[in-house]
Amino acid sequence: MIQLRLSVHEVEELRKKSLEINRQLIEKGKAPIMDSKLLHAIFEKAIPRIKLDDTGEITLDIAS
Repeated sequence: MIQLRLSVHEVEELRKKSLEINRQLIEKGKAPIMDSKLLHAIFEKAIPRIKLDDTGEITLDIAS
């Protein structure tokens, strides 16, 4: 297993997003998910879209 360190700010932002997503899931009659499962879903969708632009900046290609 590989561990990933998150900053305090990143943990707080993840927690906020998790609460938002879980509220929406519950409204749709679905079970809430753990923060770790949300991160797995984000990584699965985001990693293939990570690009490097002409200036060397890491970007997320959302047009795909």
